[in-house]
Amino acid sequence: MSVRNRPEPAFRESLRWGAVPLVVLSLVGVLCLAVAVVPFARGMHQQLIRGHPWGERPLSDGALWVLGPAAILLGLLPLLLLAARMIVEVRDGRVSVSILGKRSFGLSEITAAAIDDVFPLVGWGVRWTPGRFYYRVGSAPGVALTLRSGKVVFIESARPKELLAAIEAGRQRQPLPPSGSLQ
Repeated sequence: MSVRNRPEPAFRESLRWGAVPLVVLSLVGVLCLAVAVVPFARGMHQQLIRGHPWGERPLSDGALWVLGPAAILLGLLPLLLLAARMIVEVRDGRVSVSILGKRSFGLSEITAAAIDDVFPLVGWGVRWTPGRFYYRVGSAPGVALTLRSGKVVFIESARPKELLAAIEAGRQRQPLPPSGSLQ
């Protein structure tokens, strides 16, 4: 089936970073610019372009060609993360969460779903604690899914009631798993 013929999702939401993670990422990004990007860019220019050793004990040109771009890219990473979004979809018998990679859970794997709120110090992005996964970009409530494996998946949502309703509606349409597979 082509993408054009794909049915509309029962639920779709695109979330941007909340105010607090946005400020934190911005501050970390500016700090990385000051500590890694600007010094390495200047050092690479000085040593590789102008031919003057960078510092009292300079790296070899080969090491600077490898470490310089790596430091610059890592330094820019927090600023690149500012453009990231979290996309949540309920479609085709699955709940999907995309935030720097995609993860999906079959509706038949879900044994329980409820609106939940998480302690704000859990953090943002994709987080893991024993038995729990968190998908968060801010501090909004979300839906906690309990999977057959016993793991709990928390998905933040600005519209948790609609997300829960779409999940529950999809779960009711799912066929029951084969007998004995719940053990």
